[in-house]
Amino acid sequence: MIALFAPLDPGDAPTAVSRWVAEHAARRLREVGVHIHLLDRQRGTREDMAGLLALDGLAGLSHWGHGQAEAALGLGRETVLTAADGPALRGRWVYLFACRTGEALVPTLADAGLRRAVGYRISLIVECSPQKLARSPALAEAAAEALASTFLSLTAEPGADVDAVAFAAESTFARLCARHRRGETWRTLPPSDQKVLQKQLDRVALLLGQLVRNIVALP
Repeated sequence: MIALFAPLDPGDAPTAVSRWVAEHAARRLREVGVHIHLLDRQRGTREDMAGLLALDGLAGLSHWGHGQAEAALGLGRETVLTAADGPALRGRWVYLFACRTGEALVPTLADAGLRRAVGYRISLIVECSPQKLARSPALAEAAAEALASTFLSLTAEPGADVDAVAFAAESTFARLCARHRRGETWRTLPPSDQKVLQKQLDRVALLLGQLVRNIVALP
């Protein structure tokens, strides 16, 4: 079983993006028969995280949202995962789609005996909008797939070379966007929609570039 902790804070654009990518990842994994436990978007407390850590048969845990150097955060920026949770994660893997968690939290968790701990070493700039990307479902799907790609690879093989996977995602996304922009569907969109979508795709590319260049994966 894989658990996904992805709370949606009302009015918080970054958590809207992280929830969107988490839901895409959950759908993709269910399609190939992986048992997924996706926490409801309104749930995101320390107590909720503790409940996920206590699940029987838990192979891996992913957190999608805000973070800081030594902690992953939930609703209202509550601390929900720290180095103190290392013993509960021993023998499992953890993926943190959250700012700065690669600085201290990931190394500390890796030292606690996890199969793999993944996070990011910088504060991520998250400015894309799932609602605006939805003007082109095909491009929205490509964007979500690219942003979820490292996590999806990890679920398939915890020991995968996530750096290689991440860089492949960036190039694949660029090719897909170029192909869609040459297609009939793009040409039939109003110029105003094309302009909005291009701006959103640029923002997705910016976020993806940050992800691939600042990933921390241990051991």
